[in-house]
Amino acid sequence: MRILVSVIFLSLFASGVFADQLRNEIRGSSYSNMKTTHINSMGVNITIKHPRSVYAGERYTIYASMRNRIDYARMGGLTLSFPQYNSIDANVISRRFDKLNGYLPPSKLYSKVYGRNIPIDYYVIEGWENKWSYDTSRYMKIELQAPYSIRQIDINVRGVLVFGRGRNKEEVAVPRSSYIQDQQGYNVKRISIRVNK
Repeated sequence: MRILVSVIFLSLFASGVFADQLRNEIRGSSYSNMKTTHINSMGVNITIKHPRSVYAGERYTIYASMRNRIDYARMGGLTLSFPQYNSIDANVISRRFDKLNGYLPPSKLYSKVYGRNIPIDYYVIEGWENKWSYDTSRYMKIELQAPYSIRQIDINVRGVLVFGRGRNKEEVAVPRSSYIQDQQGYNVKRISIRVNK
């Protein structure tokens, strides 16, 4: 009987997903190495919670929130983009946005550079709020799976609030300055997650 149980266990262990999950639990990687990144500028506070490192095949979560500390905004959004991927299997665990959408290439999104919608080259997740009141927060919590093919996952983070209409329209984009811009021409804060083999 013990031999049969051992054979069944070894068969399950040899199968990909079960082996990865068990290996990652043994390593204790799940949530013991979480990092919090803050982007505070112009009355907008963005917080990102993510693991410093993950193991290939491991499922992990990213929590991203944005608080408006300026004034009532007509609308606004929090955007995560993944320059290494044209598609991603992302599961939404929880959210507080009017809309939360994932966009695959060649979807068209607004370009700050061209002032119109252009086709994108890599995957984007955007939470959008139609009326963003003063001192309110919106958030998303998503689950992703670490790839086997790369050593580091790069994620671009940015937020935008829109005030007024027509000629009086004003946009507050955060971060205000950066050495990296995303495919839509906005400054971003790049966070990186190491992938261990």
